[in-house]
Amino acid sequence: MLRSIKQSNESDHIRWFREKRVMTIREVAVRFFGVISSETGHKEIKICTDAKNIRELVVEICDKYNSLKKKLLSSEPSALNKHVRCYVNGMDIRLIREYETRLMDGDKILFLVSFQGG
Repeated sequence: MLRSIKQSNESDHIRWFREKRVMTIREVAVRFFGVISSETGHKEIKICTDAKNIRELVVEICDKYNSLKKKLLSSEPSALNKHVRCYVNGMDIRLIREYETRLMDGDKILFLVSFQGG
């Protein structure tokens, strides 16, 4: 009898954590340059997000600004177009952890399209 009560309590405990899980909300400033800013209509926005990394943030931004999907994303799922550069607090994400670069409250993210032509 004790064993069944203990198992029941454990599953209730797990269920409570699943229902009451706490998400960390971060406020980040996102700046857009060039073609990207004309697509959003903003040069800078502040976003309250539960995104843990750049990959999740890019997906969230593309959901909000649907027209950015073609400009920001490549054919790979949730990967940036090779002509888009992303910086977090002035550091190129390619030098940190690329799309897995962790976000912190107060981060400043910058997206810009590299120039092309001849």
